[in-house]
Amino acid sequence: MIPKPTSQITETEAKFTVADKAVFRKLSLLSKISDCELHSKQIKIVRDCYYDTPQRHILAANLAFRYRKTGKQAEVCLKGLGGVQDNIHYRTELTAAMPARFRRKAWQATPVYKKAQEIIGAGALRKLFCLKQIRTVFKINCQGQDVAILSLDRVQLAIEGRKQTWFELEIEQTGAGSPADVARMAACFQDEWQLSPQPLSKFERGLRLLDGLTRPVEPASVEPAAVIPGPPAPAPAEPSPVEPAAVIPGPPAPAAPDLHRDDSMAVAARKILGYHFEQMRFFEATVHLDKDIEGVHQMRVATRKMRAALRLFGPYLKARHRRQLRNGLRRTARTLGKIRDLDVFWENVQRACAGSRATLRPEDLSPLYKAWRAERESHLPAMLNYLHSKTYRRFKRDFQAMLHDTPVTGAAAARKPVPHRLRHIVPVLLYQQLARIHAYDDLIAGGNISSRQLHNLRIEFKQLRYSLDFFSPILNDRNVPLLKLCKQVQTHLGDLNDAVAAIAHLKIFLRWGSWQKPARPPKSFPAKIVIAPGVQVWLDMQRVRKARLQTTFPHIWKRTQSLKFRQMFANNIKTL
Repeated sequence: MIPKPTSQITETEAKFTVADKAVFRKLSLLSKISDCELHSKQIKIVRDCYYDTPQRHILAANLAFRYRKTGKQAEVCLKGLGGVQDNIHYRTELTAAMPARFRRKAWQATPVYKKAQEIIGAGALRKLFCLKQIRTVFKINCQGQDVAILSLDRVQLAIEGRKQTWFELEIEQTGAGSPADVARMAACFQDEWQLSPQPLSKFERGLRLLDGLTRPVEPASVEPAAVIPGPPAPAPAEPSPVEPAAVIPGPPAPAAPDLHRDDSMAVAARKILGYHFEQMRFFEATVHLDKDIEGVHQMRVATRKMRAALRLFGPYLKARHRRQLRNGLRRTARTLGKIRDLDVFWENVQRACAGSRATLRPEDLSPLYKAWRAERESHLPAMLNYLHSKTYRRFKRDFQAMLHDTPVTGAAAARKPVPHRLRHIVPVLLYQQLARIHAYDDLIAGGNISSRQLHNLRIEFKQLRYSLDFFSPILNDRNVPLLKLCKQVQTHLGDLNDAVAAIAHLKIFLRWGSWQKPARPPKSFPAKIVIAPGVQVWLDMQRVRKARLQTTFPHIWKRTQSLKFRQMFANNIKTL
């Protein structure tokens, strides 16, 4: 069934440039503007591609042709270049919904196609450029009616190696609103937030980059009732430079916890958990931008360290705090983990393709990249929505409440003295963790340890390494070789786990052509056979890598069972 297209409308909106990244972050946390409420917050990934004939027939008609895809929805649009009056943009647009997968018959049945044909005649449309937006959208409710939509856009534009990234705020009138509502809220953002009006559309800015223009096109001033304004007149003013986006500054980097050997376990818990909680918050802003994958990595590491600390200190926290923290940390770690695991996969691919002696080239894996990219973009909105959700805010409030709660040592109320200080308990905790690691020796010596068991061993080493890191201020300050060896084992097992995961995904891709196995796979193989020699080569490389890591692990394992390792471990805690 072909979706019913919408009719031609006049778009009314105010546009502002947000030059300060910290301001952009604060705007994303708004809940009210003037006397209106902001609600129904969503984060969307929007891809816009603009098309025209080689002779620019559509541009000559003072229009832009756009194909937009948002998640599983798509639309085509003929959009007037519009005009500006008192910083408000007025543009006509003719839109039609499309299937998520482009279909020629559906496209030819739309009024947008018929209008485009009138303009271009026998000409053919060619892609001009595409841009990507990470869009945070609010509905604006005034006196019980939704009058406008507020959009905070991080726009990424790349054309033939030239890149621009900028931030914008848009206020667009909806059915129940009026131009006066848009003007009133625009004045608020201009006066209270000191935002600068943006006279150019994203299409016009992209066109400037495409053509290398030195002067922008200034939209003509029109009356609100106009349908499509006349040709715009060039403006003599030079465009303001657009700086690449930087990481939004979050809270200041936290100071390392100041532990003392006479601290109680409850006090130490709050110091260590509080430090890594602030680390998580510090990298949160980078994750919101999706600019640097290291932000997701560091935020996930912080959640993992908090989960490890919770295993250590859980008995010394109130049951209510324990339950709240465990659930919130698990949910946050899983949400971040879906993106991080995908990033790690493609980092390994890029590393394999780098260098003059590389067996693979990036173009050999382009079908796999499309599937990987689609999978990542399907998870990204869920992660960003979670980080803006009430659930996540409640988790952070609960965490802060735990940090400010009065710690209970457990010693004063007991009839008999009980160990509660770090110097009493840390040696026992560390030796218990070492014992859990040594328990794997029989399996490794027998040569019948599975990949899953090696993964569990990696988790045990990670717990030990995190514990040594937590208590480093009170341990022997010459414990660097011990930490280095623990990290080496953890990295080796981590590489092995990455190879196992990569093999599973590559086998799915070569059978089904997608990142994940279909929810309802057919009983036989798909009719369309996946032909991707580069992906098969990468799969073979991962199988060789897995076998090599499994073969070499017993050698590194012997170092952790040696007398020297046990001596290093004992010397590490002798200061307690």
